[in-house]
Amino acid sequence: MHIYISNLSGDTTSEDIGKILSNFNNFSVSKVTTIRNSETKLLNTFAFIHIEDDNQATAVMSLLNNTTLHNCKLLAKEAS
Repeated sequence: MHIYISNLSGDTTSEDIGKILSNFNNFSVSKVTTIRNSETKLLNTFAFIHIEDDNQATAVMSLLNNTTLHNCKLLAKEAS
């Protein structure tokens, strides 16, 4: 399942998101993708996480929702 995470600060990295996930249970995250503007190289305030197991993905969405990172409250939902 792909998870869409929004409301990220421009300072957020894939490693930052990975650190948040490591604070929870051992989730099998296969990929974290942050999207950057090709001209400014700044983060476009959203990212995607891919998790193979749907049950784990649902748990990650619940854990990430309303988590604060770089003074921003994250929003997470299933990507369409």
